Amino acid sequence: MKRFDFPLERVREWREKQAAAEEAKLERLLGELSAIEAASAELERERERNEQMIVRAEGVTALDLRALDGFRRYVKAERARIENLRADCQKRVAAQRAAILEARRRFQLLERLKQRRLYAWTADLNRELEANAAEAYLARWNAEHSASDTPESRSPARRSPARECGPSPHTS
Repeated sequence: MKRFDFPLERVREWREKQAAAEEAKLERLLGELSAIEAASAELERERERNEQMIVRAEGVTALDLRALDGFRRYVKAERARIENLRADCQKRVAAQRAAILEARRRFQLLERLKQRRLYAWTADLNRELEANAAEAYLARWNAEHSASDTPESRSPARRSPARECGPSPHTS
């Protein structure tokens, strides 16, 4: 029997690479989301440092308070910008996860088809091997018994299984 060949193997491999590429895109997006989170955390730390600096200062001037107010407005605007970036990135992450699921589904569909075809091929191969083995056994058995199947060697102890079913042609 010929070796197993799945005609859609190249398509299956392409789908597998496509799923891996989609997963790589998700990793990149998760890295981007992590960077946004880090920027947000750094902004909060900077805001806390500036507020603590003003609270701990001994002589706070109107210029210091004005600078703190300007910095608070900057932090508020920057928070809004970062939150917009975060929301946009989270939407892209969700869309990418859906794309990964679809790519995996397409790959797994071909993988299951390949497994079913391999199973059927294996069953056919096993049937063919069994038929060949049975044929070889019968050929060997016939060869062994046809050589010893002379009229003088037909004692009741050495009868062939094929002749045990019916009457012997030598019995009268």
